[in-house]
Amino acid sequence: MNNEKLGETLSRILFEKKIKPTELARLTDVPQPTIQRIVAGTTSRPHISSLEPIAKHFSIDVDQLRGLKPIPWLEKSAAKKRDKTLRDMPVLSWDSVTEWLENSATSSTEILTTDAEVSEKSFALKIKDASMEPQFPVNTTIIVDPEKETKDRRFVIVKIHDRSEVIFRQLVIDAGRYFIKALSPDLEQFRIHLLGDNDKICGVLAQARFDYGD
Repeated sequence: MNNEKLGETLSRILFEKKIKPTELARLTDVPQPTIQRIVAGTTSRPHISSLEPIAKHFSIDVDQLRGLKPIPWLEKSAAKKRDKTLRDMPVLSWDSVTEWLENSATSSTEILTTDAEVSEKSFALKIKDASMEPQFPVNTTIIVDPEKETKDRRFVIVKIHDRSEVIFRQLVIDAGRYFIKALSPDLEQFRIHLLGDNDKICGVLAQARFDYGD
């Protein structure tokens, strides 16, 4: 018997169900040291009388507990975790963000994969000007999540009502008013802008990737 596979399976089940070995021992009347040895894979020949109550408690059979047969709900949970870990999104042009947010339409053929925890409407942009330097140099790829909470000092994508393209700025909240500012010292005289009723925050920065050139 592959006791390592048995221990791995039980460990995954305990983690998924958020149950500690001590609690499982109480629920199944299997001695705690026995459960600990099964989880660690150190028991030489676990007795069927120990495995059966454990399997029964989780509504599976002994072969599933041993890792010889799949456990559908455990595999489904693992698949969901993998889906959450990696997400594909389009790299948009700066003038197509509004269209993407309204109907998920884009002509972009470039796809970026991220391990950040972001929503399905997230998108990526490549910074094309120096307004947010030195923190965000030109050609930095930023990942933006429209569902991420807006908070003071976070970095946001904003649609100013009379501009065709969105802009990337830092958000400043003061006395209930929302301001955005550029970081570049070269734009000192243009750094702060009060958002109006017709301006819209389109998303919050979730991740930034820097490409180091030659």
